[in-house]
Amino acid sequence: MRIERMVIPEADRCENVESELNEQLGPDEVLVQTRLALLCDGPGVSAFAGRAHGDLLPHEIQAGLVGEVIAGAGLAEGTLVACHGPVGTHTKARVVECAVLPEDLSEETAAFFAAAQEALATVRVAPPRLGETVVVLGQGVPGNLMAQIYRLSGAGQVFAAESSPQRLAAAEQCGLEDSFDLSERPLSEWLQELTPRGAELLCVAEEGLGLLPEALSFVSPHGIVALQAVPDEARAQELWQLVIERSLAVLGAPAGRMTDEQRATDAPMLLDWLATGRLWTEPLCTQQMPLAKAHDALSGMRDRPDEFLGVLLSLDS
Repeated sequence: MRIERMVIPEADRCENVESELNEQLGPDEVLVQTRLALLCDGPGVSAFAGRAHGDLLPHEIQAGLVGEVIAGAGLAEGTLVACHGPVGTHTKARVVECAVLPEDLSEETAAFFAAAQEALATVRVAPPRLGETVVVLGQGVPGNLMAQIYRLSGAGQVFAAESSPQRLAAAEQCGLEDSFDLSERPLSEWLQELTPRGAELLCVAEEGLGLLPEALSFVSPHGIVALQAVPDEARAQELWQLVIERSLAVLGAPAGRMTDEQRATDAPMLLDWLATGRLWTEPLCTQQMPLAKAHDALSGMRDRPDEFLGVLLSLDS
């Protein structure tokens, strides 16, 4: 079948192209007609902004999706699901990766399910010990959701570090009242106030990766650093000495460590948190646009990141 999908062939260029999707489904797959896709900080924005290696282009943007099952076994046709996949009018998804939307969860909120699932993966891989001090670097959608989930998971204090007043305001609306405003003071000065314990658990969203070198010196000895994204090779070599000196444990690629069984077990809890507002997403949805305006959405996320936190693209014709 002919579908339309979103591709970044090169920096500063986004195209919605027609392509052929093989309709043949495996025994554990369904075909989903996409209604909404959530764009937020991540590899897609990096590729559009020219921060991706040339061999990673063209880049097919992956996002949190909400759509309707139109074929396949395991889920009835017409079932509304949230999943993660390429942004396009249709996608294939494994049944185990699809979360069926409860009646009390809006589609707009459900679009945050995949981002919340990735944030929860970080908490699962690096859970807080009771009363532990957690610092989250970066308060885009991924970092915000990560901080919210740590707050729900037994951490003593969760500090959100960010230089954007708008993103900090969104964090406060989401219940993250302890923050390091980096527009007022350097991160190092904020972290010094955490002594003598320091940051026992440092979590780094992709949008906060540039703050990592400054933060490492203030992680407690034998503390844990959880990375949603990986520094480039040159930066990693620079940071390795600090990791060794402070005997830190560094955990990367948390989403890749989660099994299908773990994701399926966690899905009902995440859906409930989203439906009841325990995970609050309304301040994180800053724009809604049709798929035809995808280039404008990415341009805004690159050039005006304070104003463009999360953009919902409508693909429902």
